[in-house]
Amino acid sequence: EYSKLAVYTNGLSTGRCCTRVLRNVNMLVPEATMYALLGSSGCGKTALLHTLVGLVQPRSGELRLFGHPYTQRWWLNI
Repeated sequence: EYSKLAVYTNGLSTGRCCTRVLRNVNMLVPEATMYALLGSSGCGKTALLHTLVGLVQPRSGELRLFGHPYTQRWWLNI
């Protein structure tokens, strides 16, 4: 159930200009949990965070934050 998830992505792809940084990202983060993004330099950690906070718009896939579908100003819906 989406309402129990802080972050839900399914097939999320994102990037800037003509470069696709993330492709087909699937992620479930339950509410009230602590997660860490680990990875080598350039693997897309910052791109994912920029997408989650609304600085970069997803190109495809589904993104839900606290059960709400992604909009450019998602935080207004919480």
